[in-house]
Amino acid sequence: MRLTRTTPIEAGKISADLLEMLGLGESITAHCDNTREYDNSRNNALYVRRNKPRLDGHTYEITTNNLNNTVTVKVVEGKL
Repeated sequence: MRLTRTTPIEAGKISADLLEMLGLGESITAHCDNTREYDNSRNNALYVRRNKPRLDGHTYEITTNNLNNTVTVKVVEGKL
């Protein structure tokens, strides 16, 4: 799996710590090599969004593409 932000990131998976480093409007994309990595990345992103809310009130927008096995997580303004 390859993770990209503005530059490639040396990380093996989408994690809460990795997502906390993103600022408003920034995103990270996981380019997965197979369906197992794709499902794992998608489930990790959904878990973090549901169970580990950001302290700044923003939230995560998760976009998936199962044709090219990518998962993109973007930080967006939280709903009040």
